[in-house]
Amino acid sequence: MSAFFPPYNASLFRALLGAAHGTDALVAALHRAVAFRRFRAADVRSILAAGTGTPQPRPAGDALILDLPVAPTRSLDAYKITPIIADGEVIS
Repeated sequence: MSAFFPPYNASLFRALLGAAHGTDALVAALHRAVAFRRFRAADVRSILAAGTGTPQPRPAGDALILDLPVAPTRSLDAYKITPIIADGEVIS
């Protein structure tokens, strides 16, 4: 498919992808391509193929403060592995 979109024919590339995916989707894909420094036609096509389900990175915001429920605690001895003894024999 790259034979149809040589680097010097950007207007044809834009027209065909805009007609196939819609102008809004193409503009969003171009913004995403620039944000991730992906400048080839194949990169834009793969972004368009991925659709809207791709993550949209955002700058870090404020810390998330939550009131979490208190869970009961136990000592580590509660998790100690003990051998099973049956009829005086240790079963491993």
